[in-house]
Amino acid sequence: MRNILRRAAGPGIVALVGLGFDLANFFGSSALAYVAWAVAVLWAVYGVWPWLKRWRPLTLVPADGESHAVAPDPVLTQLRDRNEQLDQLNKNLEAERETVSNALQLEKRENEQLRGQIERAAREAGLPPNVATERRIANCDFHINDLLRLAGEGFIIEGKDFENCTIRGPGVISTFEDVRPPEQRPDNTSLGSTYDTDSLSVEGEPESVLWEVPWESEGANGVIYLVGCSFTRVQFKGVGIAGSPEEIKFWRENVRFRGRGSVGLLGTDVQWEVVREEDGEG
Repeated sequence: MRNILRRAAGPGIVALVGLGFDLANFFGSSALAYVAWAVAVLWAVYGVWPWLKRWRPLTLVPADGESHAVAPDPVLTQLRDRNEQLDQLNKNLEAERETVSNALQLEKRENEQLRGQIERAAREAGLPPNVATERRIANCDFHINDLLRLAGEGFIIEGKDFENCTIRGPGVISTFEDVRPPEQRPDNTSLGSTYDTDSLSVEGEPESVLWEVPWESEGANGVIYLVGCSFTRVQFKGVGIAGSPEEIKFWRENVRFRGRGSVGLLGTDVQWEVVREEDGEG
């Protein structure tokens, strides 16, 4: 009955209030008019009150008359939880993205600083600024150990084209073979070096400059190996040459030797002193 009254009173609130005015006019100022007016107002309020409470949680009224709160929809709850998880995941990803970006910027700055230091050191040594990555080294006067420090790996300098250069010691070099084990050699390595023998010269005499390494030897300590390099208009000063009998024979027969000098023993600091220049030779 109460539900029926609510349904009837809500939509008819305006009509009921109007009815109250009509009753009051009909009965005049008698007590019955006031009673009729009060009944109309209470009925209207009773019908409006459920609409005013709509902000409260929805309730169900079963047949037994007891009210029970409606259970939350599990699908909606799951969606809400999933959205919260996605929001948190997006926040974590954004934080990680910022961390990676900062790390990359720091690494970039450090690489730029390191590259700048290498370029300055190369220029001070008389070498191209990008000597570590450039193959061609032209019109330079430098010490072999500076080149090894800036562009070498271990005791190996690989794949350089020397043109119109003066290569100075102290140091002992070998240019014929790559002494690295096969598994450590790059796939594109070029073992052979090339020489413009007409323009290649060594300061000193063959007996004091050339060092023969026995065939069974796996290399000599302290030797700098120039692998896959080319030499055009190159002059060696204060540099000893070590190699197999075949390599020493090549240098002895094809290269011009100028002046006199002596080179220290292999495996020790090499010392070079030019005694004199041949008459008429620069």
